[in-house]
Amino acid sequence: MIVFIFFIVLFFYILFLLLICRVYAGYRKKKDAKRFLTENNMVIKNTEQDITQPYLQKSIIKTWLSKIRSISEPYLYGLVRYMSIWIGKVPSHRIRKFLLRNCLLMKIHPEAIIYGGFEIRSPWNIKLGRVVIGVGALLDGRNGIVMEDDVCLAQNVMIFTEQHDLNDEFFRCNDKGGMVNIKDHAWISSRSTILPRVTVGSGAVLACGAIATKDLEPYGVYAGIPAKKVSDRNNNLKYSLGKNNSFWHFY
Repeated sequence: MIVFIFFIVLFFYILFLLLICRVYAGYRKKKDAKRFLTENNMVIKNTEQDITQPYLQKSIIKTWLSKIRSISEPYLYGLVRYMSIWIGKVPSHRIRKFLLRNCLLMKIHPEAIIYGGFEIRSPWNIKLGRVVIGVGALLDGRNGIVMEDDVCLAQNVMIFTEQHDLNDEFFRCNDKGGMVNIKDHAWISSRSTILPRVTVGSGAVLACGAIATKDLEPYGVYAGIPAKKVSDRNNNLKYSLGKNNSFWHFY
């Protein structure tokens, strides 16, 4: 009886944490979307408003809410990051995709395959086509990641969209980050890394252990640190990835 009660309490506790993550993900998705628009100079200037007493009272309330958000946000973001790691350890492909899509608001093609052991940061800024993500992937979605159909990520691939400025006296990022785009049929080999603002062209290959610091040309094969083009790939690729071709995926 005690064991049964323990599992019931644990179930509702996890459900409560997932609900918090869902609410926070929705808030951050809207906030990041506004930030992306601002960075692209697409924000419409607010019309001027008269400063009245009700407005001042509202400003005070907003100030306190802003303080509460500034204090709680690091904890909430940390919770989402922890839960993404926990979701990556769930031994069920369908449950992982369901939680990523519905609790963390990650856009995932119905036929995408995401193996376990991953860590996903800011999943609400990530859009996956019909792709295969290998075991142990690290996807940093803070500035957005877009993968088109038939992209293959092997084991332990790392994709970063934010990084520190090594020359900054306070170790700030200073607009060093940016979106990563991976076009169709690209193959990112095991233990390779993609840095911010990189576009991987259609059919391009990043070899094992390589680090992509610049855009990869379509159907080029890249290797080394930093990655350099070493050969070309067949540009008549016809394969299609996704669950329709594989029914045995579990972890």
